[in-house]
Amino acid sequence: IEKGATALDFAYSIHSQIGNKAIAAKVNMRLVPLSYVLKTGDQVEIITAENEKPKSEWLNFVKTRKAKAIIVDFLKSEKQESIKIGQKMVKEQLEALGYKFGDKTINMMMDGYEIFESKPDELYFRVGIGIIKLNNLSDVLKKAHEKAKKKSASWSVRHGS
Repeated sequence: IEKGATALDFAYSIHSQIGNKAIAAKVNMRLVPLSYVLKTGDQVEIITAENEKPKSEWLNFVKTRKAKAIIVDFLKSEKQESIKIGQKMVKEQLEALGYKFGDKTINMMMDGYEIFESKPDELYFRVGIGIIKLNNLSDVLKKAHEKAKKKSASWSVRHGS
């Protein structure tokens, strides 16, 4: 293992699932955090938990390319899953409120929830992980609709249409 590697890098060098499920380490019989930098001759024991999963903060201290790649891949696949869940939740909630699931409605939602990305994936992701709750969706859409009407009204007045 390379110089400057941490206990978590060591866990990933053994097996990706040991790294993914790591919660702590014992180095020379002492409990240490996963960010502990190993020295030559250290005896390392990795402590795992079945329900543990990689965290984005881990990228701040792992040193090896292998560990970084496995963590990034896991986080990407988890994000994709959250996007899918969020999209399904948005679609179901819109339909329950009698709105059509389409670009116009999604753009109104993005405006209403102040998401300034070009693609709706960020909206779906935030819904999927619970940052955005849809219990006030009706109000958000009404406000966004009013805002859009005011914008188009002021545009037509200023441009004499």
